[in-house]
Amino acid sequence: MNLRVIRGHIPQRRGPYVLAATHLSHLEPFIIGLAVRRKIDFIARAEFYRYRLIATALWLLDAIKVDRQGVPISTIRTALDRLRRGRVVGIFPEGGVSRGMASACVGGPIKYGACLLACRARVPIIPVVVVGAHELLQVKPWLPFKHASAWVAFGEPIAPVDPGRTIASRHAAYRELGAQVADLIPEPLPGTDFNLPSGRSGRRNLRRIIHGQFA
Repeated sequence: MNLRVIRGHIPQRRGPYVLAATHLSHLEPFIIGLAVRRKIDFIARAEFYRYRLIATALWLLDAIKVDRQGVPISTIRTALDRLRRGRVVGIFPEGGVSRGMASACVGGPIKYGACLLACRARVPIIPVVVVGAHELLQVKPWLPFKHASAWVAFGEPIAPVDPGRTIASRHAAYRELGAQVADLIPEPLPGTDFNLPSGRSGRRNLRRIIHGQFA
């Protein structure tokens, strides 16, 4: 695979942080893992643990299990413990695979789990966009001389917001930080093979976050 990494030095920083990644396919954890030297404890849906082989692999990779039904108290506690021990927690703020106008790349909604973890653990959020992951689910890119490609672009760290001591202040902090994350998730540049619609007005362009071009 031809993997191109943009601003690859950012996630190599020391100390704990939350890695908030876009989610076009289930290949993002593997692709990001190739670009980041540090170990990432990704949060994985409980549905994946139904299969023994996958569950064993997730356990070996120190993934954090999450049940999306209700409030995932145990997941939050485990993730906070990992962050407080200086580790990196990976999360997909879209809540699952999102394509088209549902993708955060073009202004789709995000959830505040990453913001909750960052605010409570007092650690930054590093946004990352993986472009081309959905194309790699097909056979054609892997054929000889097709040169399967993916791009990984990291944004600058976003400082956490003081959550205060009340429920209202916490929710306000999560919304404020969430707005920053959504605003800093970059859009792909024209001319790539990223087949999402053009972004909404006011959304920052990828040029605001990275230097140079994909190509």
